[in-house]
Amino acid sequence: MRHLGKIVEFEKVYLEYPDELVQEQAEDEEQEKKEFSKAEEGYQDMVLSRTQKYSLEELQKKLEETQSLHL
Repeated sequence: MRHLGKIVEFEKVYLEYPDELVQEQAEDEEQEKKEFSKAEEGYQDMVLSRTQKYSLEELQKKLEETQSLHL
């Protein structure tokens, strides 16, 4: 038979975080926000770039079609 030891019930337990830990956590969260913002901006740039590329390709195809009709 295995003994689990003593079980103690706590009510209203409060933990106090040192100011350094709170500040570090806030800085980490701010850094994560900045990194996410940069990643999102990069994604938007990629989408815009691809959209422009496809639009240019479509224009090029239409130009070629028009030129071949005039020949």
